[in-house]
Order: sequence, then C-alpha cells, then structure tokens
Amino acid sequence: MTQEALADAIGATQRSVVNWEKGNSSISLEWADKVFKALHMSIQIGETEESGNGKE
Repeated sequence: MTQEALADAIGATQRSVVNWEKGNSSISLEWADKVFKALHMSIQIGETEESGNGKE
C-alpha cells in the first residue's frame, strides 16, 4: 500500500504518514489503531496467556 493510499484510508495526510515512517513525529494510539485496521493487522498490548507472567 502506498503512503497516499494509507493516508486516504485512515483520513490522514500523506505528510503525516511520511513523518511517522521516518520517525519525525510520534503516532498516537488512535492513529496507530487506524493504520493497523487499514493494513488488516492487529496488535496486543500487555500480557497474554502465552507470554506468561515470568513466574514458574
């Protein structure tokens, strides 16, 4: 997906997408969520059953 197509899909400017990619600006969780959904991806923040809690 191009930067322009991603920007259109999430309602952001192409400049914002470029800046996020280059690390020139931080992406908020709200925008990150929109990016993940547009790319048909998901992210889990925090512990999962598989990651365990470090105790055995």
